[in-house]
Amino acid sequence: MARLDVSATKLTRDGISITPTVYITTDGASVTNDKDTTFLYLSNTDALAIVLTFHIYKTVDDQAVANKTVSIDAGEVMILGPFPASIYNQANAQVYVDAATADKVTIQAFYVE
Repeated sequence: MARLDVSATKLTRDGISITPTVYITTDGASVTNDKDTTFLYLSNTDALAIVLTFHIYKTVDDQAVANKTVSIDAGEVMILGPFPASIYNQANAQVYVDAATADKVTIQAFYVE
């Protein structure tokens, strides 16, 4: 299977609806980050905490940099970001995020200009 493709919605002063209805799948999610100002709204619908892993596409002195992990408690909602492209973007201008438990974390992406 392929990663869940998540497009980012532009934030405006008029507001936008927060309606995350898609879940991070077994293969993870890829989030458009071409503006370098992407934020994620994440909601854990499980009864247990879940660890999220954000892939870092960077090396320092030819050494891989460890991926960033964040724990989201049961029933918790988090907003994370922004994700600097020089650190988090894969070659396809996407941020990759995986959830330790599939189909329990909803995701919605936003960006600002």
